[in-house]
Amino acid sequence: MAIGKKGIFSGLNHYERDPIMEKERLSQMLETFGNLVGITGIGLDEDNACTISFDGQVVLNLQFEEENHTLLMFSNLGRIEKDRQLELFSEMLEAGFYERARGGPSLGFIRETQTAMLIAQADTRQLDFQAFEALVEQYVNCAEAWIARIGSLSDDSVSKEQGLDKGLDPLFSFDMKA
Repeated sequence: MAIGKKGIFSGLNHYERDPIMEKERLSQMLETFGNLVGITGIGLDEDNACTISFDGQVVLNLQFEEENHTLLMFSNLGRIEKDRQLELFSEMLEAGFYERARGGPSLGFIRETQTAMLIAQADTRQLDFQAFEALVEQYVNCAEAWIARIGSLSDDSVSKEQGLDKGLDPLFSFDMKA
């Protein structure tokens, strides 16, 4: 048996998808997801970006990076008042340490605007629609919990436990491998 330059496997496999086809596939998943949640017209724009607002609370920004098949997801979680930053930063560091070990999102802080950010990434070559849907749901749940926590620092009537579900703390329960 003769083996050519490409070896015995000459077709595109799971990890060698064409970026243009990958963009089309991701756009189709976004459209299907939008139809499922009642938001029409969702898709990647000419800059490979998309923004989705969930109940006016979480704004999910998506950016597809063709060259490395990466979907970036990021959200502004809110402004943190200077007198509350130390308290919240320790929680964010703890959550970041835990989530990084699990492959979850990263929490950050933009000094210039005094805002907390959540960012995650996924390899689009490994996403089918079911995994994409679960990923977005988990990301939005995590963002909602952090938005509630940041809001609770400026509103003492909001409990720290707001957003907890069945004993699981969404501040520490994000699974990128969904």
